[in-house]
Amino acid sequence: MSTPTENTAALLLRKAGLKQDVYESAIRFFECLSGAAAKLVTELEPQVRHADQRVRLEYISPSDHEFQMKVGSDVLIFILHTNVFHLDPKHPCWNEQYIKDDVERSYFGIVNIYNFLHDSIHYNRSGDVGYLVCRLFVNKWGHFFLETRQEDQVSCSLIQTEAFTLDKGKEIINELIQFVTEFDLFVPPFEQVAEITVDEVNAEAQTHKLKTAKRLGFNYGLHD
Repeated sequence: MSTPTENTAALLLRKAGLKQDVYESAIRFFECLSGAAAKLVTELEPQVRHADQRVRLEYISPSDHEFQMKVGSDVLIFILHTNVFHLDPKHPCWNEQYIKDDVERSYFGIVNIYNFLHDSIHYNRSGDVGYLVCRLFVNKWGHFFLETRQEDQVSCSLIQTEAFTLDKGKEIINELIQFVTEFDLFVPPFEQVAEITVDEVNAEAQTHKLKTAKRLGFNYGLHD
């Protein structure tokens, strides 16, 4: 019969070890995704810049857990969360047999992908809002799925059990670029901008700091 200490040690080895495996897998996944973004920018740049030098295309990697893509008037920011998460019991992925067959498959690292307007970043408009376009979940085997929201409803792709490749990363990012480029900035309601303070006028004159954002609802596979 195991002692309480032995039980604690076994639990630590099982759960902490699993989470370390997931995190290391997520790091590899994120590196591949980052490489795909850099390669896609390299491929797009000569086609776009040759036609119009004004169009922004840039890949930036400020840290091991973040990279950015400046595409036209938008910025996509990819952030790898440093924690590992267990799927909520109500998450739709629990309906998949893949998850039901092995509970360890339900522990994931998460990549959050946000969209900001380029000018929000460039002019440091701290009041501007960025939106979570989608989340990528990856488990210790490198199997992944993509979670999006449309019309206040969360939807998930089927869990992909094949290896995540540079080409797969480019495919996902290519759709993200198309999506954020096609969804334009909406004119704010008249009432929202009907009043303005002197400070806001000064800020607007200096750095265009009137609060700006656009409404999003990414659906993976939208451009198939």
